[in-house]
Amino acid sequence: MNLKYADAIGRIENCPPNDVSPIVGLSYRFVHADIKDSRNFLPVAMLSPKRTFKTSKDQCSAYGLSMFASEIQAREFYKKLRAIHKKIRDTLGTHVACGSLGQDEGISTEPESDGHFNFFEAEGLSLVERFVIVGEDCDA
Repeated sequence: MNLKYADAIGRIENCPPNDVSPIVGLSYRFVHADIKDSRNFLPVAMLSPKRTFKTSKDQCSAYGLSMFASEIQAREFYKKLRAIHKKIRDTLGTHVACGSLGQDEGISTEPESDGHFNFFEAEGLSLVERFVIVGEDCDA
């Protein structure tokens, strides 16, 4: 499977990590109010190209899309981020979107205890067509 941003990912040691696998099922992600907003499905490395990362693991993660196993876990994570980063709304958005991912659409890390995982998209995949907003105002 060819991944989006393969050239950049290929220059990072152990990226993607060895323990990634295809994910099948529903996934949740922070988005802006307009699902078609160009920022919604860009990894942080593309959103903030001048941002630096300390480790190769962090560099690699920056090319994956942050996803969550459930809407509840996404909202809990957002509240923690909001307490630390007051302007997170401007960067990540304020809504939660849900979409179904299939076997050949990318690979992901295993969800952590907080439900977060990194999703590395297959080349040519358009997530804006697969995701719908299911929850407004993550601060609520």
